[in-house]
Parts: sequence; C-alpha cells; structure tokens
Amino acid sequence: MRSAFKIHVAQDRDLHRIKSFLSEAEIDQGFCKPLSDRTISISERVFSKHKKGIWIFAEIENQIVSCLAIVPEGRGVVFSTFACVNTIRPKLAAVGVWEQSLKLTKKIFNASFVEIDSWEGNEFINRFLKKRGFKKIETYPDPEKRPASVNSVLYRMTLR
Repeated sequence: MRSAFKIHVAQDRDLHRIKSFLSEAEIDQGFCKPLSDRTISISERVFSKHKKGIWIFAEIENQIVSCLAIVPEGRGVVFSTFACVNTIRPKLAAVGVWEQSLKLTKKIFNASFVEIDSWEGNEFINRFLKKRGFKKIETYPDPEKRPASVNSVLYRMTLR
C-alpha cells in the first residue's frame, strides 16, 4: 500500500530539508530563472522567509514533494517559492499544501488578500490561480527573478 502525503508547518529543523528540496535540479530549473541563478542564495531564501513567515511542505515517505512560503506583507500575505515534484501524487500533495496555506493565511495571519507572482507564459499556474479565484493584477519586468525577455505576473485573491 502506498503511503499518503503528510502536510506540515516547517519547524527550524525542517529548513535544511526544504533547502535541499529546492536545490534539486528538477525543482530549481522549474523556476523561470532558476533559484540558484538569483542574487539571494536558496539557503538565504529559505531562512529569511521562515524568519518573516512560515513554510508549509508536503512529504511522501519522508521525502519533501512540495513546499510554499507564506510571508506577511501589509494587510495581506505573499505566497512564495511554490514548488512541487512533477508527478501525479506530488501534484495532489501540492494542492493540499495550497489548501492548507489558505487556511493558515486566514487563521494565523488574518490576511485580507493573498498575492503570488509567476511569469508570462506559465499557463499551468495561470489556470490554477484563476480556478481558485485569483485575478491578474499587473505584468512587470523583474530582472532579479526573470530573464530579460520574460515579465513577472502578479496575481491577487481577496479573502474578505
């Protein structure tokens, strides 16, 4: 029997595992401008987002398969560094991470909105977000996160 995925709020002891997960080539290269090519290191990203907010992650058989950081910003929160392994069970776990993150956003942060950015041409995330009530807010150049030829896209969902 296959074991189910488990979703956790990361503790300090989990941060190195999240860093290792985001450093895996398949995950790192899944970002439009890999995390390893950005000014801030993957390690610094993981620890700084944890200091400001929380990380949620899913694991199957003690292996992280998805993660997302929730970082408070003003009256809302930013969902950041949403990643998952690109197979069916981990994708289901990623949806679980997403749903748990929304619950925690309302419960812990009392946020009035959630923002997340992606990149132009990422139709999977565009459909995923629209299906969940997010609206496209703006498109803009973001040289730290994207190659020069690709713009970032900001999405927002109002919670109240």
